[in-house]
Amino acid sequence: RLAELKELLRSGDADPIVSIEFIEKAMIKLRMIDWEESISTWGKPDADYLTENVQLCVWNLGKHMAKTENAVALMLGVHILEEDWEVAGIRFDAPQDSAFSVQRVSPKAMYHGEEVFLDSLSKNTRLFMLVELCGEGNYVDVELNGTVNKKATACRIPVTIDVSSEE
Repeated sequence: RLAELKELLRSGDADPIVSIEFIEKAMIKLRMIDWEESISTWGKPDADYLTENVQLCVWNLGKHMAKTENAVALMLGVHILEEDWEVAGIRFDAPQDSAFSVQRVSPKAMYHGEEVFLDSLSKNTRLFMLVELCGEGNYVDVELNGTVNKKATACRIPVTIDVSSEE
């Protein structure tokens, strides 16, 4: 569905603001259904990573889907499979260029610089969020940081996401 929506935006047949509002409403509803069904609804992620404890998925929605000027929109899915995460956050790292800056998050969450703060994520938590990033880089790495069993823990998607592309 995201691929269809992105194609409609590129062709000029869809309004970006209405499309973003549709995605924001759908993200909330999809948290309540089975994770695999949610993922298949959005279509194949541009990057995903599965460990024993967490699954992260990222869809590059491109610049057409961002409300913020000169930003790129990413949709992120997080599924906590096992142990609880405390003081959790998502970091958007520019591996080759200057840092990205988070400009907007939906649903609303605190953010600063290149990080979005998620607080506590308990076992079986499923969430989707839309994040808009600004920066000079063409690539972004996505990682979940926090503490698990009082130990600092990180989960970084091993694939770098090309945010210069609209595909």
